[in-house]
Amino acid sequence: MNRINAISFIFSLLLIAGCGVYIDSSRLVFQNETIVISDNDTLWLKSRIRDVHIDSIAGVKLAKEIIDSSDFPYPIKGLDGGTQELKLTVFLSNGKQKTMNKSIKVVSSIKSKIIVPRDHLFVKHDQTIFTQGLFYNKGVLFESGGLYGESTINRIDPLSGEVLRSISLDSNFFAEGIALFDDTLRLLSWKEKTVFNLDTDLNILNLKDYAYEGWGLCNNDTVLIASDGSSNLYYLDAINLSLIKKLTVYDEKGTVSYMNELEWIDGHIWANVLGKEYIIIIDPLKGRVIARVDFKDIIVKKQLNKYGSFNGIAYDESQNTVYLTGKNWPYYIVWKPSELFN
Repeated sequence: MNRINAISFIFSLLLIAGCGVYIDSSRLVFQNETIVISDNDTLWLKSRIRDVHIDSIAGVKLAKEIIDSSDFPYPIKGLDGGTQELKLTVFLSNGKQKTMNKSIKVVSSIKSKIIVPRDHLFVKHDQTIFTQGLFYNKGVLFESGGLYGESTINRIDPLSGEVLRSISLDSNFFAEGIALFDDTLRLLSWKEKTVFNLDTDLNILNLKDYAYEGWGLCNNDTVLIASDGSSNLYYLDAINLSLIKKLTVYDEKGTVSYMNELEWIDGHIWANVLGKEYIIIIDPLKGRVIARVDFKDIIVKKQLNKYGSFNGIAYDESQNTVYLTGKNWPYYIVWKPSELFN
């Protein structure tokens, strides 16, 4: 945006706010009527009327009850990532008040690191499995496969890729993400709003109602973390599946959607993104994407895209080994990510 347009936009904000109250920042960027600003920046609400101060502001979580200043700093770190409506009512010392409604797009202040994997090998993968979920526990890979009429849950030898045991779901269920919590498997279904609870021998214990569309699932030893294809991750109580918090995932461009399979690795959330040849690594507190692990060269070299999309992440912490695969792929990629943890 050139200087003239920027000045015109600031002037339009003045007209919207009225009474000489306007929004300012050292690094304002505009996309149409939306303010784009990083999560490390600050918006300033300012009064240009001499001897008229801002007494207080309603709608600001971090605002002091009484401000009594000609300007007020609004730290963006108090907002979630992505686009949202900023609705503020400004009370002035002259007794007037004005409501300001602006769209704010919060983006990451850091550019996500790009990591290209090294030190990988391949293990056979059962191509009949339309992989939806994958995790490692006590020397065994657990893998869920989707599609109506073909959905399965499998116990697999990670050294050979041999399926040790497999069960099929009823044809009206589409298996999705799977995770283990307190020795009980939790399996999401896609659109059926049902979670299967199973023991580690793959015996179905019971079914529970579920509030979201099922995509990916993992746990951090405290709660379950689920995706639903949106830009949100849901932190869920592992027993009753109630919502603890919602986390919006975003990067330096904006929100990230279509997160699929999830895994908790070294204090971060790893996620496949549907149709992409990379994995994103997410800060579990802020929701910011801190890195992308780019598997494109490996996938292209083995022509894995011709089988199906990249989906499936499992982590053996004891061996610092990540297992990755895709829908109907002939291989697992087995990778020791030393470049991340050193």
